[in-house]
Amino acid sequence: MSTLKSKDLPAHLRRKMGLKDRKPPKPRSMNGWEREYAEMVLEPRLRAEKNGSGIFHYAYEAHRLILPGGVRYMPDFFVLVEYRGGFTTDGLEIEFHEIKGRKRDGGMARFKIARDLNPWARFRLITKRGGKFEEIDV
Repeated sequence: MSTLKSKDLPAHLRRKMGLKDRKPPKPRSMNGWEREYAEMVLEPRLRAEKNGSGIFHYAYEAHRLILPGGVRYMPDFFVLVEYRGGFTTDGLEIEFHEIKGRKRDGGMARFKIARDLNPWARFRLITKRGGKFEEIDV
C-alpha cells in the first residue's frame, strides 16, 4: 500500500487545502568578488598544479555543512590543494574559502562554528583590500 503525498493531489485540491506548489530554488551565481577571486587567485593556482605547486580542484558552493540546530552553511569555494602537512586525502588537503566584503554577525558566526566543528578541513576567510585579496585571521 502506498501513501498519498500532497504533490500527488490535483492542483485544485492542493489550493483548497492551502498547500502551495514549491518552486525549486534558483541556483546562485558568483557575485563580482567571488568571480574575481576565482579568476585572479584560484585559476592561476589550478594551472600551476602541473608544476606541483597549486590547486588540484575547486568548485563554487559545492558543499553544504549542517551546523548544530539544523543551521546550514555553504562556503563559497571547496578547494583541494597539494598536501602541505595536516590532514590529507590522497596527498590533498581540503579547504573552504569564504569571500567576505562585509562581516555580518550571522555569517561570521556560521563560519567560526563550521571551522571549529570540522578540524579536518582548513577554513579561509578572504577579503579584498586595496585591490588585492588577503586572508583574515578570525
